[in-house]
Amino acid sequence: MITALEGDPRLVKLSARELFETPVGKLASKHKLTASNCMFLFYFCRPSFDNYSAASKSLITSRGLYVNNESVPDPQHKIDAAQLLHERLAVLRAGKDKIVVFAVV
Repeated sequence: MITALEGDPRLVKLSARELFETPVGKLASKHKLTASNCMFLFYFCRPSFDNYSAASKSLITSRGLYVNNESVPDPQHKIDAAQLLHERLAVLRAGKDKIVVFAVV
């Protein structure tokens, strides 16, 4: 599956630590599924994902952010090993058509 997505910008390779320890809202902001807090100040803000975007929080509370087709229950939700597909993949989807596939390397 990873080989099939090689070269596709939607495939993001992460360490298990980063995938499992980062709240899904931060992952969505960092990988541009939702707008960043600093979008309008791009040239003046240093990228920081300590506080993820209001867009991510709003999407989560309205049940519009999904991990492997299951809605994310709360803004602090983190992906765990039991949620992985084929023990290596997690598909994060915002709305109907924004998708990122995380592969544990």
